[in-house]
Amino acid sequence: MNAKELKSELDRLGVPRRVYSLSGWRDERLCLEERSGTWHVFFVERGGERPLREFQSENDACHFMLEELKLEI
Repeated sequence: MNAKELKSELDRLGVPRRVYSLSGWRDERLCLEERSGTWHVFFVERGGERPLREFQSENDACHFMLEELKLEI
């Protein structure tokens, strides 16, 4: 799964777009970002970043983020 496929699945499930960002840092959201070949999933709250997990593959990061966001439904 890549970020585009993740977005499609999140839309299909009805996960509100206001709770996530698939293109990097956004305040008050769960975020996905690639940094120097490593995929990061983190939450931004009140201007501070709280790391959740790092992954070597986009696929693994997207699957992790999907499972986290399913909790928002």
